[in-house]
Amino acid sequence: MGRLRSGCDVEMSSAAIRRAVHLARRSHGILTTKQLRSAGFRDGMAKRQVFAGHWLQPARGVYVTHSRELTGLELGHAAVALAGDRVVLSGLVVVRELGLR
Repeated sequence: MGRLRSGCDVEMSSAAIRRAVHLARRSHGILTTKQLRSAGFRDGMAKRQVFAGHWLQPARGVYVTHSRELTGLELGHAAVALAGDRVVLSGLVVVRELGLR
């Protein structure tokens, strides 16, 4: 049997999700565990979004704030989030996703 959540837990979760989605708008919907913690997520909250079918987790510690198939650009941003600040997107993925020829 699952643990019942108090109204305070639900309210905190909703506020944290709103903050995370707002933050994700700046990063193509991709967030790291560290970013989620800064938005107020506690252990297991992101996993619950994934298990509920609302979010995706393309790699350990990387979350996408939707459940649609990832675009090439989103997949690239997820790879950058996983690899860290020393990596940048370049090449055909960026050219195609931006509609350049």
